[in-house]
Amino acid sequence: MANEYIHVGQEALEIRLNTGENLSTATDLKIKYTKPDGTSGFWAGAIHSTTYIKKTFVADAGELDVSGNWTFWPWCTMSDGRDIGGKPVEYYVKVEGVL
Repeated sequence: MANEYIHVGQEALEIRLNTGENLSTATDLKIKYTKPDGTSGFWAGAIHSTTYIKKTFVADAGELDVSGNWTFWPWCTMSDGRDIGGKPVEYYVKVEGVL
């Protein structure tokens, strides 16, 4: 995704973030985020290819609602009770049609 653009309100987008851990017994999978204004939250995630947590954006959900630098990171709870947080990544979410 490093060379792709993300737009405010974008749909048909999937973010996949690597935890570096085998997630086959993990629960409470999340993609956490911090918006450009400092607001934080999370979306429910799903396992992708053993070590990744993915988030799929769907039509009309309004999830990517502001432009600017967003920070995303994977997070889950392992079966033994450990909480695993992955490496944060930052993406610029831009208004469509604006340079």
